[in-house]
Amino acid sequence: MDFAKPEILNLFFIVIILMIVFYIYFLWQKNTINNIFHEKTFVVISPNYSGVVKVFHFILRILALSCLIIALAGPRIGTKL
Repeated sequence: MDFAKPEILNLFFIVIILMIVFYIYFLWQKNTINNIFHEKTFVVISPNYSGVVKVFHFILRILALSCLIIALAGPRIGTKL
């Protein structure tokens, strides 16, 4: 496989940075919720909160961004130019 613009693949470093930032934010948010609220109180205040859903949405966004980066790089498949 060849790419028309292989330099665009360097944007995957942004994906790695976003994953690190999300992980730090997720841990901070989890620790904040655990330190401020009692578990039963938080469930009453925010019954629809789900950490799993946040992670799932983030994974879908990262996959979409990765597909966009690959599409922008212009993959070329074939034996003749």
